[in-house]
Amino acid sequence: MTNRTFLKKTKLWSPALGMLVIGCAFSGGAQALAVSGESGAYGVNVEANGLVTGQVLATPEVSGTAPAPYSETDSVTDLDALGIVQTGVIVVNAASDVDGAPGIKFANADSTVNELSIVVPGLLEPLVTITATTVMSEASVTGEFPGSLTVFGDSLIEDLMVSGSLLGTDINIAGDAAAGPNTVLLNEPGITLILNEQIQNGDSIIVNALHLIVDVAGVQSVDIIIAQSRANLTAVPLPAAVWMLMPALGMLGVIRRRRWTS
Repeated sequence: MTNRTFLKKTKLWSPALGMLVIGCAFSGGAQALAVSGESGAYGVNVEANGLVTGQVLATPEVSGTAPAPYSETDSVTDLDALGIVQTGVIVVNAASDVDGAPGIKFANADSTVNELSIVVPGLLEPLVTITATTVMSEASVTGEFPGSLTVFGDSLIEDLMVSGSLLGTDINIAGDAAAGPNTVLLNEPGITLILNEQIQNGDSIIVNALHLIVDVAGVQSVDIIIAQSRANLTAVPLPAAVWMLMPALGMLGVIRRRRWTS
């Protein structure tokens, strides 16, 4: 190898080696990468035992896991679940843009149930009857850095009416029943009704727009969830050296190609 060739190759390698050194020297810093996203939604879930016994689980339902990015949707025009729950159109969506590249990413889902009617049977008259024109939930997780992801959930219930033999008085809420997270609308013997139920665990969230539990011994028990959405995002820290080495490794590849072609 001539001195000129050696100097030429040294000049080519020097920037890459310099970036390697810099990357190692500053490896105490950190970047982050959203490595996975997951979300899903369903319209109706019914479990019943007593005068009516059976299950209708998570109908309709969509879900996805990224990477790769996805956008899923499903719908039904109407639904009759065991004669207890009846609906009009149900639409569910789930999506995530996690693709393995750096940057702010998201995972989200939503569920909308129209023309809801719930009738829980009793011996002589319904134990509880619930109607609403629209029941909707949404859940999302957005961000890039572990510990600082934005977790969001919400519900919308329009024109809610609740009546039945288990209630002392009927409930009639016109318009949007704007409920904060985990609003317990009813908690009486034999019946629990929760609006905007939110279950959060770290950077994941489950939102049930309406959750009804009825348990009358010897007559009827039901567990009904209307409009569930869920989302989860996982992010991990990466040493700054990894990010700084990327251009250097690219230069090394260029040098290697030049070497083979020279």
